[in-house]
Amino acid sequence: HKAAHTHESMTMDSLKSKVIAKGKQLSEAVGASASSSAAAAAEASSLAKAAAIAKLAEIQAQAAAAEGKPAPDSSLARAASAAQLDGEEKKLDDNDEVNDPALLNAETTKELTVKLAELMKEHEAAEAEWKEATAKLEAKLEDQAKSDDEQLQKKEEELTQSKATIADLEKLLEAKEAEHAKALEDMQTEKDGDVAKLKETIDGLEKEIATLKETIESKTKEDAEHTATIAKLQADIAAMEDRVKAEEAKAVSAQEAFDKEKADLEAQVHAGARERRKMHNTIQELRGNVRVFARVRPFLPGDGAADGDVPSVQPKADDVSLKLRLKGEEKKEYSFSFDRVFKPEITQEEVFSEVSEFVQSALDGYNVCLFSYGQTGSGKTHTMQGSGLGDMRGIIPGAIERVGEYKAELEAQGWKYEMRVSFLEIYNETIRDLLRDEEIGEKKHEIKVNPDGSRLVTDLSIVPLEPTDKQAVEDVMNKAAKYRTVKSTNMNDVSSRSHSVFTLHLTAVHAESNQELKGMLNLCDLAGSERLKRSGVSGDEAKEAVAINKSLSALTSVFVSLGSKSGQVPYRDTKLTWLLQPSLSGDGKTLMFCNVSPTDESSQESLSSLRFASQVNQVELGRAKKSISNVGSESGGGSTPASRRSSQNSKTPPRRAGSSASLTSPPVSSRLTQPTSSSAKK
Repeated sequence: HKAAHTHESMTMDSLKSKVIAKGKQLSEAVGASASSSAAAAAEASSLAKAAAIAKLAEIQAQAAAAEGKPAPDSSLARAASAAQLDGEEKKLDDNDEVNDPALLNAETTKELTVKLAELMKEHEAAEAEWKEATAKLEAKLEDQAKSDDEQLQKKEEELTQSKATIADLEKLLEAKEAEHAKALEDMQTEKDGDVAKLKETIDGLEKEIATLKETIESKTKEDAEHTATIAKLQADIAAMEDRVKAEEAKAVSAQEAFDKEKADLEAQVHAGARERRKMHNTIQELRGNVRVFARVRPFLPGDGAADGDVPSVQPKADDVSLKLRLKGEEKKEYSFSFDRVFKPEITQEEVFSEVSEFVQSALDGYNVCLFSYGQTGSGKTHTMQGSGLGDMRGIIPGAIERVGEYKAELEAQGWKYEMRVSFLEIYNETIRDLLRDEEIGEKKHEIKVNPDGSRLVTDLSIVPLEPTDKQAVEDVMNKAAKYRTVKSTNMNDVSSRSHSVFTLHLTAVHAESNQELKGMLNLCDLAGSERLKRSGVSGDEAKEAVAINKSLSALTSVFVSLGSKSGQVPYRDTKLTWLLQPSLSGDGKTLMFCNVSPTDESSQESLSSLRFASQVNQVELGRAKKSISNVGSESGGGSTPASRRSSQNSKTPPRRAGSSASLTSPPVSSRLTQPTSSSAKK
């Protein structure tokens, strides 16, 4: 294509030169002869036509080459064009000889000039188009050549990379073949070694078989000897077995005798313990001492105690004494003895079983008071109220249930009971009703003294209660717990900030004997003493702590005065002591629960609580008196202390069910057996 293009370009350049020269000649001849203008115009037209045909053929060839198609067969066109160009050139040469400028006229000359100008324009346009097509073709050919070079270079690179890959694969194959050969060689060597070892093993086994054969022959002889020995030994064993059976029979007989003797001794020990406790309680009743029980709570998760930590307060095995060691004074011990000491693992039910007879004395006409004392977080509320009515119930719900059971026994004997309950708290020396209706605001309550010396709290809710109705009992406990004032401190997440007093009011009438008795059961859960530094309270909580400590100090002062037989007992110092005066002044029975914490951090507070409990245990209130009188007495069925004492001597209380005594015999809890001379000496 390039060669053809070059040839055509040279031809066009030659034709152009001739056309230009011919044009000049024609221009010069215009003025000389107008007659030859027509012939010159025809000649110029033929010449331009031939040039156009040649140019068209060239453009077609270039376009076909640019599109990658085979070029059209332009040989005929080029031949025709060349022949035409040669003819035209010859004609021009001939015209130069025959044309006579004289023959050209002015009109012909003008027309020829115009056509010549048009021919020149067409030639210039064709030449511009040809240059543009030539530039495009050259650019495309150059791009095609560059692309072909790039592809060729890429193929060469791929070929080089493929050769390198083939070389690497050949090396890898050679390495694998060498490794395989080495592995085969190692396997063969290992197999040869195994075969050698197996041969050695076989040889050794054959030798062992020979040895075993000899041993078997020897053992066979020995077995014969052993058989005879075994027969002899079996005969000896049979004789020994007969002797052993005889000895076992003797041992069984001796064990049975021992177990029986042990059971008898244990029964005697338990009977002695019961007799000792009964005598102790009898002495306490005769003396009128305040009975004191101590209870040590177990470690709680909040105490931060580790496994194996020893409690600072440890009950002893006799269940009536304990020892305490202070933090920092581990070598020094403090010992205390009380009417009963409960270990940390003792259950709520076991605790209540110890106080059940004491509690049911209220149905016999006694004024009974049980209160819990101790520092905050020592387990007082758990002991008194517990949680729910199951195994974790406290003394208050247990007492109500026990009263209901005893009430059923006495009603079978003709007594008719009426029971009502009240529940209050003393918060910052203010009495609050814990059984109040929710929609009714808190009223102001005062403590009044009845003519018979009993206490009356004004505007206090006193609701009837059937003790056998568990749902009613639970409702009372839940309602009181709802209104009870508790706060969270550093020592106790649920710290009681008030003293609570649950009171069971009992009235019974025996129509046949024309007798009436009144009993009262006060169960008090006192707020715990605390040190502000440990509890971390402030503001209102600090004022609560001050009021709590003040009332507990007043209670201590009351017991100190009672212990010293002082004529002036400060009952009026606080509302707590003023409310409990009938129970603490000698007319009733009083039991104190001293609750202590096992932690070392509380050892100092535990020591103070135990010292106070020991002091209370020595207080003699005098023998308790019943509130029993004839129906229709001057007090309208009630009784003054004097009438109670006279009726105590002249009237008889109810008896318990199952007792062989008559209706006029005293109940078991208050009946005293006259001791013999030997028991009196004991």
